[in-house]
Amino acid sequence: MRFNDILKHQEEIEIEEDPEVAFYSDLRRNRLTLEHVNRLRKLRELREYETKSRLELVKKMYARPAPVA
Repeated sequence: MRFNDILKHQEEIEIEEDPEVAFYSDLRRNRLTLEHVNRLRKLRELREYETKSRLELVKKMYARPAPVA
């Protein structure tokens, strides 16, 4: 094959590419479905729970010791 044939073949391949494939330069966002929203809500609730439990542990760890009688 000649170089021109390779270029022509490459152009044909590029034309046939699937338009649904997202590229790095493609800045369009997908629509959020209820499944996505629910998953995000559950993740947020889980993070809040973990933060609260970690805070309780830290409070117990660094609490003032009980006074000695």
